[in-house]
Amino acid sequence: MNIKSTFLLGVSKLLEKVIAFSFYFIIARTFGSAEFGEFSYFFSLASFVMVMFDFGGEIYCVRFLYVVCVVFLSNRIIALFWNK
Repeated sequence: MNIKSTFLLGVSKLLEKVIAFSFYFIIARTFGSAEFGEFSYFFSLASFVMVMFDFGGEIYCVRFLYVVCVVFLSNRIIALFWNK
C-alpha cells in the first residue's frame, strides 16, 4: 500500500508541474513580455503574502473577521430593531 501511495503522489506532483508550466506558457503567449513581467511581479508578491499568513496570519484574520462580523454587525442589527 505504501508503494501505491508513493506512486500516486509522484504522479500527482508531476501532473501539477505540467499544468503549472502549461498555465505559464499560455499566459506568456497571451500577454506580451511587459504584461507577463507585471503578472510575475504581482504573483510573487501574492506568494510572499501567503507565506506570511502561514506564520500565523490566518489566526489574526479570523479574529478580525469575528470582531467585524459578529460584534459590529450584531450591534447594528440590534440598534436597527430595538432603538425606536
